[in-house]
Amino acid sequence: MTVALEIPTDDRFVGLVRHLAAQAARRAELSEEQIDDIRVAVSEVVANAFAAQRRAGAADPVRVEIGIDHEIRVAVLDRGDGVDMAVLDLPGTEPDEPTLGLLITRALVDDLRIERREGGGSEVCLIMAREPSA
Repeated sequence: MTVALEIPTDDRFVGLVRHLAAQAARRAELSEEQIDDIRVAVSEVVANAFAAQRRAGAADPVRVEIGIDHEIRVAVLDRGDGVDMAVLDLPGTEPDEPTLGLLITRALVDDLRIERREGGGSEVCLIMAREPSA
């Protein structure tokens, strides 16, 4: 199952996306700790997308796609100034706010993928799989 929505770059919508992602994580039967991690990760990624849109002066809405099956996958697509995954792996650099948010996100999820979008912007995809049953 996949849910997609397009939202204006208004920070009041971060909570809505965080709530939808948490509900999807529950439906995917993730643990409470994983659900909390998804909340934080999605908040960081959506806030970064909004900031990127504002910096670029893009009027397009941010697209969020939430998919669930044996894992939860949240993709956030913006038309901002773009981000490169390599920036997360540069040793000895002081992270700026967007980079710090992505570093936090990468620590919370099983997989984080960042790709440049054709026509400008980025697609940030975070993935969290169910924890194996004990």
